[in-house]
Amino acid sequence: RQGQSGAADLAAGDSLGRLTGAMAYFDVAAESAVQPGRPAVAYLGGVDIIVFRVGAELHATDRWCPHARGDLSDGALSGCEVTCPDHGWKFDISTGECHKKTGGKPLKTYACRVRSGRVEVDIPTVA
Repeated sequence: RQGQSGAADLAAGDSLGRLTGAMAYFDVAAESAVQPGRPAVAYLGGVDIIVFRVGAELHATDRWCPHARGDLSDGALSGCEVTCPDHGWKFDISTGECHKKTGGKPLKTYACRVRSGRVEVDIPTVA
């Protein structure tokens, strides 16, 4: 399944419940599925995330813009900066820093790793 941007929508272990604050790594996709210009999108542990590839590095963030919930999987990526397609807010996907507006809300970022050729993202667990 693909979103409008061509991002791969990947469902894995949908989980509903209350966030505990603890973190756990969730499997997202094969490393080869996350290509420059084609991020992986997944709903994991109650969180919508995107995994972007910039060169050899992988970066995981919330899928939704913290300004007005625009779908960042449809946003333009230039280096490590993603632009929200709705209002043009810009975020550094490696730090979450908002580049569009002073005092703008940062984008939530998550640690990610590759294990046995699979991308895993560390997100809050649910009870």
